[in-house]
Amino acid sequence: MNTMQHADWSKPIDAEPEIYFSGSPSQWSNAPYFASCLLAAGASMSVRLFVPSIAWVAFLIVPLACLAMIGVRYLATACAHFTVDSSRVTIDLGILNKTQVSLELFRVQDVQSRRDWWMRLVGIGDIVFSTSDTSYPHVTLFGMPNVDALRTKLNRRAIDLRNLYGYREINMGRV
Repeated sequence: MNTMQHADWSKPIDAEPEIYFSGSPSQWSNAPYFASCLLAAGASMSVRLFVPSIAWVAFLIVPLACLAMIGVRYLATACAHFTVDSSRVTIDLGILNKTQVSLELFRVQDVQSRRDWWMRLVGIGDIVFSTSDTSYPHVTLFGMPNVDALRTKLNRRAIDLRNLYGYREINMGRV
């Protein structure tokens, strides 16, 4: 169970937070998903060549479904927006129905960067936050550029904010 002491609200808050990143994640983060959909579409089309008795309508269903799934994933990534500043992380998600999540940096316990081999090739990665927020204990920003520099900056800023406001965390163990 995590408990926190109350902050000293008489201390100044940043009037204009410094923006570290504002934008949409890279579409390169969808590369494995797109590749698997295209592979499934290609496999279903090649089955038609070897088994001509399959109706042409059934032959088209899988590729069209794969293209629709790629389109939805592309739009979801294009409509996502991340804003990382010196006091909070704001995440906007959704194509038609929008969801906005705001994570205060003083609640961040740990910041990790994750870069798979293919992510390193295109210069992107994921940032994973472990937080004391009960609603969002783990938050991931996917498809981010310069993840190592941003992770270091966010980790230091989270520690500075906890020290500034006098937040101390006591871990009593997991239930």
